[in-house]
Amino acid sequence: MSMEALAGKNPVSHVGKLYNVLAQNIAQDIVHTVDGVLEVYCYLLGQIGQPIDDPAVADLKVRLASGMIWKMSVGK
Repeated sequence: MSMEALAGKNPVSHVGKLYNVLAQNIAQDIVHTVDGVLEVYCYLLGQIGQPIDDPAVADLKVRLASGMIWKMSVGK
């Protein structure tokens, strides 16, 4: 789901549209490649004036199968 308005936006370079596609791909990749993951929500938020490859927020909500434990480390 995207909260971006469709009218008047450049579909080639509009950050909201690109982040929408990227978030969907990230969520699908995680669900299909990580055992025990049932559902993933990926949220990407850009900031005006910042590079497109540096979102202000990148958030994942992950639903695991019963009995699974999620351990992860984050680094940049």
